[in-house]
Amino acid sequence: MCSQVNKIGWYTSPHLRAVRERIQLDGSSLSEKLFAKYFFEVWDRLEASALKEGRDPTVKPFYFRFLTLVAFHTYLREKVDTAIFEVGIGGEYDCTNVIQKPTVVGITSLGIDPTGVLGNTIEASTWHKTGIIKASARTFTVPQEPSAMGVIQKRAAEKGSEVKVVDVYPQILSHEVELGLPFQLMMGDASLAVALAAEHLTLLDMNPGIYDGKFLDGRLPERFVKGLVEVYWPGRCQIFRIQPIKWCYTIEWWVDCAHTEESLYTCGRWFGARADG
Repeated sequence: MCSQVNKIGWYTSPHLRAVRERIQLDGSSLSEKLFAKYFFEVWDRLEASALKEGRDPTVKPFYFRFLTLVAFHTYLREKVDTAIFEVGIGGEYDCTNVIQKPTVVGITSLGIDPTGVLGNTIEASTWHKTGIIKASARTFTVPQEPSAMGVIQKRAAEKGSEVKVVDVYPQILSHEVELGLPFQLMMGDASLAVALAAEHLTLLDMNPGIYDGKFLDGRLPERFVKGLVEVYWPGRCQIFRIQPIKWCYTIEWWVDCAHTEESLYTCGRWFGARADG
């Protein structure tokens, strides 16, 4: 039993400006000092291990695998209480998938990406992405295409995990809670994030107001609302307004990193809705 979570780690990719953004502590990128410290601790230990075993010490894990090692090492050294790991590509063969007993597993809106690695059908892509499902944890997901949901259900049954489909919470759907990321698609993923956090906190006996992923009074607690409203992710649903020197008007840039057919569609809807408003 845990009475409180003192330190939270979040491993995500890709980064926008600095690689340290991938390894976060309590919502902030790892400092340059700590990143350098833990980077070279992993680097030196890999070389020492290679020399001891008679292997070439110049051979290292490739970029993403090395950073994943640095993330694990960082969170162990920093005594992180809760670590959130985002999968890199796929899931089944992704290096983040070494975690055998997560408290909860989440699968966001699925699309076909990247086809060169995961296949060119939604079923093939879903098979890879459901590789993170574990018997130790329930699997939460948003409503998916029937073909994708069929693969999720089948893979979960094979692995011994229960699947819970998360619908958009009423306060989010009605815009009573205005998300910091205003994509319509984000309503589902925001609700999924709420369900994942609720499940994790419940397992730590830290969330008595939740039962089976549902809030007993039907309302999102203020601590959840605060996170949904204040979330800020550079490069996602971001608007820049710049007024160059001596110019009498402002230049406005609408920025997002949508890169699949589904996300490009919702990005267009976000821009269209905001521009009309």
